[in-house]
Amino acid sequence: MNCPTELSMVMHADGALPAHEAAQLEMHLSDCAQCSARLAGLVGEVQVLRAALVYDPATAVVREFVPPPSTVRVAIVAGALLLGAALLSTLRGLFSPSLPEALGWFNPLDTGGIVKLVIRAGAFLLGDGGAVIAASLLGTALTGIAVIALVGVVVALRGRIRGPFVMLSLVCALALQAAPSHALELRHNDNGSVLVAADETVDDTLIAVGDTIEVNGNVTGDVIAFGRRVVIRGDVGGVVIAGGETVTLDGAIDGTVIAGAETLDVSARRIGHNLFGAGETVTVRDSANIEQNAVVGGEKVSLAGHIGRDVFAGASEIEVASTIGHSLMAYTQRMTLLAAARIAGDVHARGLEKKDHVVVSPGAVIGGELVVELAQPRVETNRYLTWQFYAWQLLWMVAAFIVGLVLLAAVPALRRVPFDETGDALRSSAFGVIALVATPIIALLVCATVVGIPLGVIALLLWGIGIYLAKVIVAQVVGTHVVETLGERREHFAVRLAVGLFIVTLATSLPFIGGIFTFLVTIVGLGLLVLVIRDAMQEPAYDE
Repeated sequence: MNCPTELSMVMHADGALPAHEAAQLEMHLSDCAQCSARLAGLVGEVQVLRAALVYDPATAVVREFVPPPSTVRVAIVAGALLLGAALLSTLRGLFSPSLPEALGWFNPLDTGGIVKLVIRAGAFLLGDGGAVIAASLLGTALTGIAVIALVGVVVALRGRIRGPFVMLSLVCALALQAAPSHALELRHNDNGSVLVAADETVDDTLIAVGDTIEVNGNVTGDVIAFGRRVVIRGDVGGVVIAGGETVTLDGAIDGTVIAGAETLDVSARRIGHNLFGAGETVTVRDSANIEQNAVVGGEKVSLAGHIGRDVFAGASEIEVASTIGHSLMAYTQRMTLLAAARIAGDVHARGLEKKDHVVVSPGAVIGGELVVELAQPRVETNRYLTWQFYAWQLLWMVAAFIVGLVLLAAVPALRRVPFDETGDALRSSAFGVIALVATPIIALLVCATVVGIPLGVIALLLWGIGIYLAKVIVAQVVGTHVVETLGERREHFAVRLAVGLFIVTLATSLPFIGGIFTFLVTIVGLGLLVLVIRDAMQEPAYDE
């Protein structure tokens, strides 16, 4: 028999040769050493190839299926929103009557105030201010889209082009950044003074930072001034926000004044809206005319001049010689109503040690009642022995459970957060500390520019939401580990969330060490949230 062909030898090595041909080839191999060696080599090659092509299904990574939002999830979210609205309505009924009259315009649950705010905001947005804000938001949105697109290109090409492309992308992003709005003027001088001369008119909003700031001329917009010494003698068409070691307000101000200083001196001949002032010494002089309300606080407060509505004051010592259109609410240790005082409504003095610490001069006029409430001695009670403590803990658990259900239903990836080893805890804590500390700092720096204010506000809101959700995420992780360790079957994520919330609430409420647990839960949960968002945004990289 002649030596078989190469094809017959390969088919025999693979076991694919017909039986009768294989028998004949075996007979030939018994007499031909050369063909036997060839067959042995082919069989070795086949074994190596089969070993290389073995598929192990255990090593395959199968991503968890994330279904699209269903009608049930949409209904859950809508129900949660309705429940939140009902809770807000209940809180309004509970807390609104207890607010002092002077703080009525502060109440965020006041429907009338919210409606007025919406109407005023709408009027502003329909005017010139709306055009400026729209331009700023449009510029910010276009910049954000451009930055996201550039980052996407960098991520897609991260294995091919490194540093130069990243630097080019950042330069392009900075080049796309919109210029500051035209309705804003910045004046800055760290070591000297910022001066608006008496014959000068600033037809914009003025932001001034320096050692000494003097506004002797007119400003048609708002004034934001911070320095060691701030003096505003001119007329201001908008709001004044000022802070420093000494702040002096004179002239006429159409809007609200918000000022804080070691020494605050208010002698403005007109403040069109409200005064919010704080300092070691706060003085409102005879020439001052505040058309609406005044909220002041400090070590010593002296009030004179005219105040159109209510006064809310808190200080160790208060002297009043003002004409007040409505009522006076004072939290103080001593209060003196001088002879020039004319108060149309009631006078409430709270926090005094003795009733004779309120002195009313013979010439002072009080249109309503004088109500004096002495300070109640503080009695330290064990919060663990009060029912309010447990009621609030239960309320927090219920609210967190509802929020967690909505969150886990909308984002199934959070139901299985990888957290198995000590390294995961350390890594999550590191990311959590960075997010906890760096986010508000970056947001405030971004808010330094008008175009960045929306981004900064959004960042602060997301930061606050993340801190709240941190406990929910940690509760889901803890509940999953406990339930799967103790139980043999896999429970619904709602059961795991409820178990985790109970354990987290118990740990954070412990005496002495509860605060430590709260901090740890916050940074770990915040870090896990950051890592989940990062992993969701990253595409898996494959080597070519």
